[in-house]
Amino acid sequence: PILASCEANASRLLASAMVIPHEAPACLVEELAIDEDLSLLDRIRTYATTGSAIQRVVFVRALAACIEEVGVAQALEEVLPLFPALASDSEASIRQAFAHQLGKCATLLGAVAAGQPGGARARSSGVPPAVDATKAATDAEAYERGYHTVIGVLLPLLRALICSEAVDPDANGGSGEAGVAAIAAGRGGPPVLMLSPMVTDAACASLLEVAALLRPDDVGTHVLTLVLCLSHDEGSDERRSVAAGLLGDMTSFLGRELTARFVLPELLSLADDAAFRVRKAAALKLGLVSAAVGPALALPRALRTLEHLARDEIWGVRKAAAEGLPALAAVVPHAERAELVLPLLCVLEEDSSRWVRSAAHQSLGPVLALMPGDALTPKVLAHFSSLASPQGGVHGSLDADLAFHCAFNLPAVAAAAGAHRWSELAAAHAALAEEPQWKVRRTLACSLDTLGNLLLGQDTSRSGPDREGAGPAAAAGFGARGGDGGHWGAAASPVAGPEGPPEVPHPDEALSPVFEVFLRDLDEVRTAALSRLAPFLACLSPKRRRDYLPVLSDIQSDGDSWRSRALLAAQLGQLGALFEAPDLVDTVVPVALALCTDTVAEVRRQAARQLPLVLRTLDRLGKGASVDSFLASVGTMAKSPTCHRRINFLLLAAELMRAPPVPWPRLAAVVIATALDLARDPVANVRLALARIVADAEALPPPLAALMDEGEDGGKGKEREVEAGMRANGALGGDGGGSSDTRHLPASSSTGHRATPVAGEDAQMPAPEKGEGSPDAMEPAVLIRTLSRAFSMVDIADAATATPAVAMLPGGEAMGGLSVGEAALLRAGLFAAIAVLEDDGDRDVQRCARGCNSKEGA
Repeated sequence: PILASCEANASRLLASAMVIPHEAPACLVEELAIDEDLSLLDRIRTYATTGSAIQRVVFVRALAACIEEVGVAQALEEVLPLFPALASDSEASIRQAFAHQLGKCATLLGAVAAGQPGGARARSSGVPPAVDATKAATDAEAYERGYHTVIGVLLPLLRALICSEAVDPDANGGSGEAGVAAIAAGRGGPPVLMLSPMVTDAACASLLEVAALLRPDDVGTHVLTLVLCLSHDEGSDERRSVAAGLLGDMTSFLGRELTARFVLPELLSLADDAAFRVRKAAALKLGLVSAAVGPALALPRALRTLEHLARDEIWGVRKAAAEGLPALAAVVPHAERAELVLPLLCVLEEDSSRWVRSAAHQSLGPVLALMPGDALTPKVLAHFSSLASPQGGVHGSLDADLAFHCAFNLPAVAAAAGAHRWSELAAAHAALAEEPQWKVRRTLACSLDTLGNLLLGQDTSRSGPDREGAGPAAAAGFGARGGDGGHWGAAASPVAGPEGPPEVPHPDEALSPVFEVFLRDLDEVRTAALSRLAPFLACLSPKRRRDYLPVLSDIQSDGDSWRSRALLAAQLGQLGALFEAPDLVDTVVPVALALCTDTVAEVRRQAARQLPLVLRTLDRLGKGASVDSFLASVGTMAKSPTCHRRINFLLLAAELMRAPPVPWPRLAAVVIATALDLARDPVANVRLALARIVADAEALPPPLAALMDEGEDGGKGKEREVEAGMRANGALGGDGGGSSDTRHLPASSSTGHRATPVAGEDAQMPAPEKGEGSPDAMEPAVLIRTLSRAFSMVDIADAATATPAVAMLPGGEAMGGLSVGEAALLRAGLFAAIAVLEDDGDRDVQRCARGCNSKEGA
């Protein structure tokens, strides 16, 4: 929001500079001007502390990026001295941006490549082992310096930001170290800066980030001590309330022992503070702290404290008690929840304050979801259902948001009650589906698949001890009045009548009509329903599911909403597994192909990621011919006269290589070889897309990625030996007929043994043309297609046995469905493509092909 505001202000200033008199634009432009010749570090040093407010906030937000760019050692010397001045900036927006950055800066300063000598970055850049070890030692030293800087400098600065204390940047020769030390020692003096809740919240968030980075002992010594000092500051209610919030949020870093010894007693003390805002903050965190300590130590005191806060004289404190009740209820043993929690909730629902009653009603769903089934009497569920239509229920026009909270909690309450109690909640579900507020219908649309699984008996409701009865108190429910609806908890738990438990409706009848209405609703509701399309269809019967096949085609052809198409594309893999082979071939696969060629890039990306899953399902159902036909259709995109379709083909090829839906020999012939053909494409963007694929090891077939780890030069030499050995065994060379342009590689067995020869083709291959005697001299696709022809004529296993070079390759056995020889030849074609791309006339293509991962290369 701050950046957006600054950008808006800059736009207004520049716009006004165009229309105001001639003398004014010069000063405005000068105020916004930035020297583009300066590096990021120099810009930050120039503008972060002395520029205009707009310039300062922009470059303060780049502090973490600057540290990452220059490294820890240089950042400690040149960036860190700027921090005290930034922490004391007169503009709250600058301090807020700086507070946000401190957490990211701490991550970079305290965890720079520690313990990662020879990591992925070093391997990708070809760093020699000796240099790599030296760099690791240097990184370890920088890490220790950075770690101690986080403790000695960043933590005191965060305290200053939380307390709105100024740090003297001119102390100790302008470094600010003396001012930081004073803050660390608690001698920062009274606040001299305007208090800003936004700055405090940002600093608290960064403090928690720092606590997550520190060693366990240091968290207690430095962070907990800092927060306890704030909680004991009798002169500032604001600091004690901030401390109460931090004490609750820090439990995950402190461990049970420190939380029990220090945090719980301190929070209980703050809950009895004279300032209402401190009591309010403590009420919200009692549940978190009790969960960390455990019920045995925390519950007796925590429950008494919350009961006392529920009767506080300030309505804001009572409202906080209502909001914190569900978290504390989760800590109470299951069999005692109804007895200990429900009466307290009833007290809050009868409060004199409208806001407290509203908060209690909003907590009703989360509390009921934690109850044992015997505690959810018919009157309890009826009381919860009344929230679905508050205007006509017991609450009058109390709170228009109650319906939203009812819809949000309905699946959890239904799971706690069990599928056999659905009839008691069905009316509330129907009312929520017709609620005028679209946010209520959207929430309901997001949960239809969860309710469907519940009705099918696949819910995640508790079983075993958690479903046991809760004793007499649970059976009695509240035993008190909720709102003006009477004793809604006094009835006994329901028992099955003579005809047994009520029949559970199938999602086909109970939920499918609602889902169809949501598909025709406002875009907000329709989008929510579409986001759960595949999970919801999985709940339906196969016959009912087939009725939604036309919906898939309608969504794909919807030209007005690309987001709907993107949601459909992201679920293609799940949808493909839900239908039989004929429906898959006739509807799902054409929809998938259409989405892969959509006019919107995000839709194409989502569809490409799901494409391997669809094809794998198709192949598993025995539709291999359809898979080959689909791959052939994809391959035709590489020959399209439109460069955008050729780039789209490369996107699909990359996803198919990441998760191959068919054996690698089939994929190599149809997709990989065709992709390598584009190394000489006349359009630079097409070549750049290919270069990004070959530079990304994750996008390569597993055999190629494994073979590439040996280094490019050594690998090429081995491939020459492989080729020579295969030529010696009759796999290559010789005179004879036959075309060298074999487009389809016959499927080989999983072990790479001899495949069936193609009918009508000669067993002898023509000799390579002049200039094609080595892999890096041949065109990539020609190499693969020519040599792959040999795979159908000879036993690769025999050739590998007779070729010593093959035994030197990683693994020495079939990999990913390719034999070692096949993988070596594919690798040769890959490096031939890389060689072409590395000599490309486009600089970006060159850098990407050489494995450059820098921002400039990208």
